[in-house]
This record gives sequence, C-alpha cells and structure tokens, in this order.
Amino acid sequence: MNGRFDVKQRTQRQEVASLTTDIRVRVLNISAAGCLIETRRALETGSVATLRINFAGGDFEDTVQIVRCQEITGAGPVFHLGA
Repeated sequence: MNGRFDVKQRTQRQEVASLTTDIRVRVLNISAAGCLIETRRALETGSVATLRINFAGGDFEDTVQIVRCQEITGAGPVFHLGA
C-alpha cells in the first residue's frame, strides 16, 4: 500500500496558520490501533498528519499523530513511523 501524508507542524502558541508538506509513504502495517509507515524523511514525534491511502479501488483518509520515528540503520534515508 502506498499513501501520502499532509503534515502539519504544531507550535506551542495558538494556531493561526499551518504549514503543510506532501510526503509519499509506504504503509507497512495497519490496524485499528495504529499503523507503521515507511518514509525517506524523519518526522517529529507529536506531529499531526492527514494520511491518505488508495487501496482496492477506494480512497481512505484519517488524521494521525506520530508517536515514534526510528531511522533504519544501513538503509539510507529510511525511517519507520508509528502513528
């Protein structure tokens, strides 16, 4: 499964605007409790993103929060994200 993130960077102040970035991802595992995503870019824990997935002819979208970001050693710029 392939998907995309629209990542919104949070600030400590009241949000008056948001910065979004489109990031291509590969979904490695998904369940009702969360998902494991692979990307070539690190994301800060606590970041909130909209995950969009096209699967089996359907489009799915949900808001997720990054709870873990782990660099995969020896794989180049590859990161596994828990959301």
